Amino acid sequence: MNKFIPLIIVVLMVLPLAIPAQINFVSQSATRVGDNVTIKWKMSTEKNIASFGLEKSIKGEWIKFATVDARGKNPPKEYSYSNGDMTTMEINYRIKLIDSDGKIIISNVMTVAPKKADIIIESLAPSPVISGQSLSINFQLINESEVDIMISDATGRQVGVAKTIHGRAGTNEYSMVVQLSTGYYFLYMGALKGNDIKKFQVVK
Repeated sequence: MNKFIPLIIVVLMVLPLAIPAQINFVSQSATRVGDNVTIKWKMSTEKNIASFGLEKSIKGEWIKFATVDARGKNPPKEYSYSNGDMTTMEINYRIKLIDSDGKIIISNVMTVAPKKADIIIESLAPSPVISGQSLSINFQLINESEVDIMISDATGRQVGVAKTIHGRAGTNEYSMVVQLSTGYYFLYMGALKGNDIKKFQVVK
């Protein structure tokens, strides 16, 4: 009598592994409009992103100035953040994101041109100036404006009397008698939109 041994066939189904989408910046920009810089960015995916840290650098040191929470939505949406910036120097921006696993991803550096100052002190003469004599100030104005003039010492304390003069668009020259002790001082000039500072020396 023949006995049949049942044959059991086991079929293994190999399912494809879910590969997480790579997180990267699809687009990013930093644009100046007047005294504000608007930063915009968009990600390839927002899954596992906790937040975005916005950083800026003027002289090489990165400083975090804002944190934007991730929306965690797919498809990803564009983000936008405006930062007030009145500096007349070139400034760099970047975005640093941290995902839920603690991984850090940093965007490319975005460079924004300096704000064009309404006033620029071109020169102070003579240099140094003798106390009791006139100091000639040569300055440029983008637009016709009232100009405030103030002198401070090395500690930032105002010395003497502040003045307000009227300046025309273009090159201007103004002279003022300097009655100060020997030392270094700072001449401040402020127009309607912007200001400039220049250091000078007084001798006896």
